[in-house]
Amino acid sequence: MTTITERQPKYAAIAGELRQRIQSGELQIGDQLPTFDEMCESYGVTPTTVVRVYGLLEQEELVERLHGRGIFVAKPKRKLTGNIGLIGTEGIRQNADYYNRLMRGIEDAALQNKQHLLFLGTDLDWDKQSCEKVDGILIAGVDQVNTIIQKLPPELPVVAIMVAAGKIPSVTADDYQGAKLAVQYLLTKGHRRIACLMEQDPILPRRRLAGYQDALYEADIKADQNSIRLAPSLRNEELSQSRTQLYIAWGKEQMKKWLNDGWSSTKCTAIFVQNDGAAIGVMQALQEEGIQVPQQVSVIGFDGTQLCDCVSPSLCAVQVPLAQISTKAVEVLNQQIQHGAQDAQSIVFPLQIREGASVAII
Repeated sequence: MTTITERQPKYAAIAGELRQRIQSGELQIGDQLPTFDEMCESYGVTPTTVVRVYGLLEQEELVERLHGRGIFVAKPKRKLTGNIGLIGTEGIRQNADYYNRLMRGIEDAALQNKQHLLFLGTDLDWDKQSCEKVDGILIAGVDQVNTIIQKLPPELPVVAIMVAAGKIPSVTADDYQGAKLAVQYLLTKGHRRIACLMEQDPILPRRRLAGYQDALYEADIKADQNSIRLAPSLRNEELSQSRTQLYIAWGKEQMKKWLNDGWSSTKCTAIFVQNDGAAIGVMQALQEEGIQVPQQVSVIGFDGTQLCDCVSPSLCAVQVPLAQISTKAVEVLNQQIQHGAQDAQSIVFPLQIREGASVAII
């Protein structure tokens, strides 16, 4: 029989012995401890004493009870720092309104939880060593989110924002539903020939394009391929500049090309554009060609940022609740930090129309 110190309560002495064996490394993480019967026989104690022993070690987070399997040496829990990290796209550095709203929601939620937000870098240059300084990480707007996840410590809580990720929880906007909503809104205004301008490559425009096409199909309108413009995407080297100004210039350039390439043959009375900046560029191109917005062509954007009120006519757009999305993401991250890993749930926020004067009834 193992000898224990007689001056302590028996359960405390046994717990002390096991604690020393764990802390010294004699018992390794994942090692199974003796069963209740083995403990009773080895130490000559009652099951009640064994309950107290293991209960004390569980409180100290030295052991964990796995249902139906037994008691095991627990993996040490990370000491909380009070910091949460953020890895984002280059747009976060560019002071774009879209990302400003997203960041404000994250910062406000972190502040309410008395946490500090640390920017770890973009998907192209994030600092892996900084992971030791945070309790969890938010990955915002990164298409290749799974590539980042593979390089993170496996025990670190992670939540994706604005991009669905199969392996971790995510909080996103329903871009597909939002695009359908945009087309359905135009249909209620009497428009039947509705054009669409999107980038070719990124994942997000593809979801919005699918919503546009399905909304027309459900309205028994055949999507005319001449009314869909999939233009070259912005290059990565360009995205180091102001994203808002780039998209305005991109939308203006692509619309001017379309006007020269036979826009009039589409006979479209409305156009659904990828985002607010591009939609403003489209409006500028139309107006410079003497085409009145919305009297001759209605324009609807996507995101519903403050840009919508900075142009004339004011831009109608699908509004993304960015602040609510980022606040929810912080909440989900903190649930993981406090209670451990969770299922890879996907929380999807519905969208709504932000009214503007760029859409007319025909």
